[in-house]
Amino acid sequence: MIGLKFDVKLFSLPNEGKSYYDTENTNIEEITLKGSQAYMWQTDDVIYLIWYQDGVECHIVGNLSRDEILKIAENISK
Repeated sequence: MIGLKFDVKLFSLPNEGKSYYDTENTNIEEITLKGSQAYMWQTDDVIYLIWYQDGVECHIVGNLSRDEILKIAENISK
């Protein structure tokens, strides 16, 4: 059994910098998360979720389920 792993990163980016991921051949889902536009996609067994909240770029990446990733995101606060 493979262990569950995830990573949460928060970036305060000057001048609205942008992060880049290789999303070739993936289906990117646009969702609303905490009133902001968010992007979620999956490659192999890893799910990616990125959104902006209070001027901070938030990333959650892991091999958890989609619902678990969203629960974590909903509980991130300033």
